[in-house]
Amino acid sequence: MQALYQWDFDQAANTPELVIRQFCDMQNMEKVDVEYFESLVNYSVENITAIDTEISSHLDRDLAQLDPIERAILRVYCTELKSQLGTPYKVAVNEALEISKDFGADKGYRYINGIADKLAANLRSLEYNADHPSGNPLSGQTVVREPARKPQGNSVKVSVKEKDNSPQKSVVKKTDPKDSKSRSTGFKGHQDAKPKRPDSDRSKP
Repeated sequence: MQALYQWDFDQAANTPELVIRQFCDMQNMEKVDVEYFESLVNYSVENITAIDTEISSHLDRDLAQLDPIERAILRVYCTELKSQLGTPYKVAVNEALEISKDFGADKGYRYINGIADKLAANLRSLEYNADHPSGNPLSGQTVVREPARKPQGNSVKVSVKEKDNSPQKSVVKKTDPKDSKSRSTGFKGHQDAKPKRPDSDRSKP
């Protein structure tokens, strides 16, 4: 970010090679991937028109009106999305937000976050949509889902029959009295059994 900020300050005098050399001489580069750093600076400068056009399409103001630090942050971020496909967009977003918090204006990271999200949705659509299956209102892009189909196994088929106007015969069901008696007690034949007379009463008329 600082290298692009320096280049943007005087583009005519600061060539990418000069900026990289000065930056490496003045900064501690022991923990920096110099090759990665050089590729970002060179790609940004060589493709600055396309990068600025992409960023401007998501702004609510002219790119020149942005704070120079915020402009440099968005340029680096856009460069990573376009040229460093091996770097997940979430990693690039986090780096942009952290730099904005350290060097940008107060709460400027919120604005950076909104623009960065739109850029990711446009430049890394497959990767972005995988993390946002329902779409993102900030990007204006939504994933249209097909309506869920109703299960076929539980469907009920209804058939309509014509009304039968023919006269119907009444049917009378006959019942056996013995069956009704047996059902009333719960034991068959219980009501038909006659009580036995004791032996002592047999001699009496």
